[in-house]
Amino acid sequence: EFPQLAERLQNPKIRAYFTKLGVDTEEVEKLFLLMDEDGSGSVTQEEFMVGCLRLKGEAKSLDLELLHQDVKFMLGTMIDSHEQLQ
Repeated sequence: EFPQLAERLQNPKIRAYFTKLGVDTEEVEKLFLLMDEDGSGSVTQEEFMVGCLRLKGEAKSLDLELLHQDVKFMLGTMIDSHEQLQ
C-alpha cells in the first residue's frame, strides 16, 4: 500500500537501491500508481519488480510512463464516450 512504500522510502538503503536503479524516488505517489497495474491500491511483488525495471533510467523514463498512462486513460474515456453516443 502507498503509505508503506512512502515509509520504506525514508530508509537510506532503500532510497540508494532505487537511485542505483535510476528510479526517481521524489515522485513516490506517481511511482506507486504506475506500479499498481491492476488498480487494487496495493503493489504485488511482481508489479513492484516489473515497475522498477520499466521505470529504470533517468527521469525521462518516468515522465514517458506517466504520459503513457494518461494516453491510455484518455483513449479509454474516448472509447466509452463513443460507445454511449451510438
